[in-house]
Amino acid sequence: MPINLKGVGLGDGWVDPIAQYKSFPVYGYENGLIGLEAYAALNKTADACVALIAAKKYNIAWVECQTVMMGVAFDGALVNQTGIVNVRVLLAMQRHATQHRRV
Repeated sequence: MPINLKGVGLGDGWVDPIAQYKSFPVYGYENGLIGLEAYAALNKTADACVALIAAKKYNIAWVECQTVMMGVAFDGALVNQTGIVNVRVLLAMQRHATQHRRV
């Protein structure tokens, strides 16, 4: 049975997380959203994110990787100028941390 596919939509997908998370600090710095100190710190976090993905520690990697993205948003002009924060991601990070907390 042939399928006449006109397009594909992908929502919030992890297409290439290594390239994606390594690019956030660069994007933030080159567009004036973060300073050099935040850029250096977020690059280290992005390296940790990539290492965790390579080690297939995806649950821990998710938190580390989100830290990179949120670091650009929280340290950057998006929050400073508009006050907008991706609350969905923030709540998901809190929920994830609560679910994986060691007792």
